[in-house]
Amino acid sequence: GEVTTHSRFGTATYTKKGISLDLARARTEYYPRPGSLPVVKPGVILDDLYRRDFTINSIAIRISGPQSGKLLDPFYGRLGIKNKQIKVLHNQSFSDDPTRIIRAIRYEQRFGFRIDNDTYKLLQNNLQQLPTVGVDRLRKELNLLLSEEKPDAGIIRAFELGILQAIHPSLTAGRWLLKKFEAARSSRLEVDPSVYLSLLLYHVVASHIDQFLSHYRFRKSQIEVVNDTIKLKGFEAQLGDPRLKPSTA
Repeated sequence: GEVTTHSRFGTATYTKKGISLDLARARTEYYPRPGSLPVVKPGVILDDLYRRDFTINSIAIRISGPQSGKLLDPFYGRLGIKNKQIKVLHNQSFSDDPTRIIRAIRYEQRFGFRIDNDTYKLLQNNLQQLPTVGVDRLRKELNLLLSEEKPDAGIIRAFELGILQAIHPSLTAGRWLLKKFEAARSSRLEVDPSVYLSLLLYHVVASHIDQFLSHYRFRKSQIEVVNDTIKLKGFEAQLGDPRLKPSTA
């Protein structure tokens, strides 16, 4: 197989016959400033679990030795799963990595969990930290949110909590968007994040759309879908006319 190493982060990827395996040594880390990438150093398994986004991610299992099969759950991740809670491990979690704010929403909606009260307060207190994150990382998280099976739930929740507005003040979400996301899914066409992104930007002023797409450096293919959608918007009234003939369309 082929091995790609990332020495800065103590990780490697092994690929063979279409199967990819991510490997990471136990690490500890610190963040020089809010929103920056972490400085990673070798650590022990407890250090590594403490790095996780949420308690439900901080569970490990021994795969070798006399204690093979033993579950490590120092931060009560199993309890979080049982109680259906999204909970950070420490008070600096969102400050260290503000992208966790978007992941909290994504996991909450995907699993039908709920952000616990203390985590909710920390999330609200750190919304202003989102712009400190590199645009590529924020774009990735937004695309992941739009790639969910039902992204409208996460998008609506993100708007309710002020997350969308923190990403860009022109972004809104409501009943219209919910209906259009549902309509897109019920169509026979293949729906990808570009379609949902176009719907999200449908009512945004054209100049703000250009600024948003440029600032977050979306892929050319995504920009084309958005631009084509906005062009079609100009013909919305005509296309909706029941007297329209196929030859005219």
